[in-house]
Amino acid sequence: MLHRSATNDFHGWMDDVYRTNALIPNQPTRYSWVPHMNHRLTPEVAITMPLWFDQHLKGGAALPETPQSELRLKSSDDVPMLNVRPDAKTLPVDRVEIYYSTDPDPRARFWRSAEVVKEAEGSIARLPIHTHDLPLFAFANVYHTLPKRESLAQIPGYGTPITELCLSSLLHSQTADEVKQANPKFTAKPSTIIDDFGHGMRDWYVLNAGNATHQQLWTRKVTDPLWRGPEGSKLHITLKLPQTNRLSIVLQQNEWRSYRGPRRTFVCQREIQGTDAPQTLTLALSDFTSAEGSPTNWSEIDQLGLCANHGLPANEVPLWKGPAPEFMRVAWE
Repeated sequence: MLHRSATNDFHGWMDDVYRTNALIPNQPTRYSWVPHMNHRLTPEVAITMPLWFDQHLKGGAALPETPQSELRLKSSDDVPMLNVRPDAKTLPVDRVEIYYSTDPDPRARFWRSAEVVKEAEGSIARLPIHTHDLPLFAFANVYHTLPKRESLAQIPGYGTPITELCLSSLLHSQTADEVKQANPKFTAKPSTIIDDFGHGMRDWYVLNAGNATHQQLWTRKVTDPLWRGPEGSKLHITLKLPQTNRLSIVLQQNEWRSYRGPRRTFVCQREIQGTDAPQTLTLALSDFTSAEGSPTNWSEIDQLGLCANHGLPANEVPLWKGPAPEFMRVAWE
């Protein structure tokens, strides 16, 4: 059994996938998850399927084992910790990425990236939390270096050579009661800086990358209590844009949370004058509109999108002029 998918897939809910596969006895099982996306794959995840078929149907080379992993709610410094020990004997390990979240809804949760340190006992990451009233979820992605370049050129969008394979650990979860009983320290603090892009696009997912006319950047970071918009704040977006273009800034409210309220999409269209110097857009709630009006607060916003265009028919999409914008900072002020 190989399950490859995206962490926020609306169809195969991540938590349910692990619960279901745990009921299958004596079955070789692997997982490969794309962080942040919904119903999409990256090349490192997509390539797992043909290699899995090669192993089991053609007697090909075996894929590495599922990474061993252990979640501790209290480490030596009273902070939750995930310890990951990849299978480096089958294929070399290029890097380990560790993600965690306190959101109980697998479709809408934002996966925080933890800082990974390589130690003698494995790749370790502390998981800073801010409350005992929410559950804790964590998993790891291990990227193995392939012995030769692979290709999925027959599939649109996968024409480039693939040099890495992504295999994921088991999903670890602890209830709010278990977190409260362990009583770990609070070491995570809210921040008004959503992203300064010091880690590139780590907390975002990109659609139509390389196609400036249709490119979209999305993050669920704004649904996380650590980065949720404070009451009365405005959204500030600093970017560089050499040529004049029209940008769509999009808010998705209650993305999959019908239990919290109606699902709505609010859009702010801004024509941005081209210049080589950084410039900052300042956006209030009233700048975003939908058929139902404007949002009344930031607290139910689940996704923020920075899009070349949004909601236009294909034949009305204006061609983008020059390079795509370079985003430098997104913050609440």
